[in-house]
Formats: sequence, structure tokens, C-alpha cells
Amino acid sequence: MKPYIEAGVIIAACGSAIFWFMSAMCRFPGITPGMDELEQVNELHKALQKINNRNFWAAGLMGVTALLSAWIRFLG
Repeated sequence: MKPYIEAGVIIAACGSAIFWFMSAMCRFPGITPGMDELEQVNELHKALQKINNRNFWAAGLMGVTALLSAWIRFLG
């Protein structure tokens, strides 16, 4: 059982790191005052939603990593 939990810790930690790096690589559109401002605000909203989604998964996987790490300490 212990090797499976250790593998789960490694997978969850790597997944978390991947999602956080993907989140950090998102680019924001430049918003300049003008007539097409609403379109750029919508692009900004989409970028922020993408970052939020990736941070959600990264934090969730890091939580799984922490729980599995605590569980393995309890078992071993």
C-alpha cells in the first residue's frame, strides 16, 4: 500500500507544479482607452478565468499531496 501512496504523492505534486507553471505563463492583454475597450476587457476576463481554473487545480492537487504525505507518515 505504501508504494501506491508514494506514487500518488509524486503524481499529485508534479500535477500541481505543472498547473502552477501553466498559470504563471498566462499573458494578459493590454487594455488601452478607446472604442474597443469592452472586447479587451472580455479577453482579460477570459485570461483571469483560465488562471483561476489552473490555480484551483494546482491548489487541489497540492492538498491531495499534503494529505497523502501525512497518511504515509501515519502508516510508516
